[in-house]
Amino acid sequence: MTRRRPGTATAVPDPLTPQERRVLKFARTWAPFGKPPDGEIFVAFGVDPTRFYHDLVRILSTHCPSCLLAPAERSQVLHLANNHT
Repeated sequence: MTRRRPGTATAVPDPLTPQERRVLKFARTWAPFGKPPDGEIFVAFGVDPTRFYHDLVRILSTHCPSCLLAPAERSQVLHLANNHT
């Protein structure tokens, strides 16, 4: 997937893979409620919670944070990930 940079006609590649985007969306959905049940993580991604949170932290630390989430939302998602590990 590509996106257009605001104010330009130039397409830029999406920095996230489809799987990374799913992980981030899932975490954003659950962050206001504390954390998802471990079973929900397994059903959605086929991995244990440790792997899920490891991937989430990697996504947030590898990609431009301001491109992914608003600061308050990023803080909430990081809190979710860091409280698990």
